[in-house]
Amino acid sequence: MGDRGWMYHRLDDNGCYTDEFKIGVESFLDYAFSQSNPEFCCRNRIKCPCSKCMNQEWHCRVTVQCHLTKWGFMNGYIVWLAHGEQPLRRRQRHQLGESSSATPFVMEDQCNDPIRGMVMDANLHGMEYNMNEQASDEPIFEEAMGDAKEFFDLLQAANTPLYDGCDDGDTVLKWVSHFLNAKTLYNMSVANWDYMLKCTRRWMKPEDRDRIPKDFYSAKKMMRRFSLGYKKYDVCVNNYFLYYGEYENKNYIACPICGEPRYK
Repeated sequence: MGDRGWMYHRLDDNGCYTDEFKIGVESFLDYAFSQSNPEFCCRNRIKCPCSKCMNQEWHCRVTVQCHLTKWGFMNGYIVWLAHGEQPLRRRQRHQLGESSSATPFVMEDQCNDPIRGMVMDANLHGMEYNMNEQASDEPIFEEAMGDAKEFFDLLQAANTPLYDGCDDGDTVLKWVSHFLNAKTLYNMSVANWDYMLKCTRRWMKPEDRDRIPKDFYSAKKMMRRFSLGYKKYDVCVNNYFLYYGEYENKNYIACPICGEPRYK
């Protein structure tokens, strides 16, 4: 992988672009656009890792180059996961001649970071990608890219600091999970939660506020990969009785305690 300090040494003391940054950007683009797997490069477009797009948008080479030159790389993107690069541990397994398909995709520091470990656990079931496999038709590619996008979005949120200069481990995903937990603990309404989020975003620096969701719906969408299944049950309008078990049967049409009808 080599030293990638050039990624975050974009300007010199005079405000000019450094030669190492310009050369490094070209090497990154050459690598990213050389990928044959459509999860990483499709129709001459890749995910843009600039600090604005943050691997959320697909662009052509010229646009990505412009974005990186103008805004620089997103924080913490030392391993180019969204562009076909393998984590350290997987590269080591390849060097040892072990089969990559027999061992789950594991980040090197997963065990030391519970948030990142949670992402890996939520996404590894049925998501072992064959890096040499080509999509046979458009529907298959679209489905694969959807799963891959969710995975990389979560992984990126687990790696992205909440704001520049924050403590190590204070990532976007960690903040969102705690903020959603607060809604449950204190029985906050969606309107109340959205207002608190709006205030938080207002107090953040403009370049940092887009790292966190804009509203409750966006936050839930980010976390949906972790969701467990659920089942709905009817309940008495006076909260006396739960239509559970044998009482799920539609034949039970009234509460056996207060007599209120089950359906209105």
